[in-house]
Amino acid sequence: TDKLGEKWLPYQKFNHFLDRYSGNGGLIMRVTMGAVLLMAWQSDSIVAPEISSPSPILSWIQFAMALCLIFRETVILTGVGMILLYVVGIDTQGAFHMLDYVVYPAVGLYLILSHMHNEKMKNLDLPVLYSGLGFSLCWVAFEKLIYPCWVLSVLTQAPALAMGLNHEFFLMSCAFIEFTLGYLLMICLLHRPLAVIS
Repeated sequence: TDKLGEKWLPYQKFNHFLDRYSGNGGLIMRVTMGAVLLMAWQSDSIVAPEISSPSPILSWIQFAMALCLIFRETVILTGVGMILLYVVGIDTQGAFHMLDYVVYPAVGLYLILSHMHNEKMKNLDLPVLYSGLGFSLCWVAFEKLIYPCWVLSVLTQAPALAMGLNHEFFLMSCAFIEFTLGYLLMICLLHRPLAVIS
């Protein structure tokens, strides 16, 4: 648990190192999401490359959302836009397919909450982000276990991805790691180092 980890010297040093950058979390998220949105604009997709955009207008909206991240006053607009893009994804791709991408509306909520003046609401930003990322990791782990043929077909076409390991073992290992990381993020155990690993 976190309590045991806090007594371990390397963990304390790592936590202390991350403490120095805790005030830059919002800036890091803005820069990262700006890059994601610009790549989506360039590839004519909705946030993730696998989700094709139903209209060229959406690509330009994402470009505008990336620009909104430059100024603190307009970050909330990008947050709202992320949630609306997810809704568009559900409409065009289906709710089941979009379960892989729950992290994106979570990022949208993070951007909204982290720029609110209400401290109680603001303090929900990281739990929302960790929950969305954790759920996404758990969901892709479940998909590997329920539909192993999807991953095995990819590994058959590109065996180098398995790094020389047996394909079934590689699939089960990935599912185990993804589920463990996701679950621990959702229950907020060792969330700082796990967020860095994720």
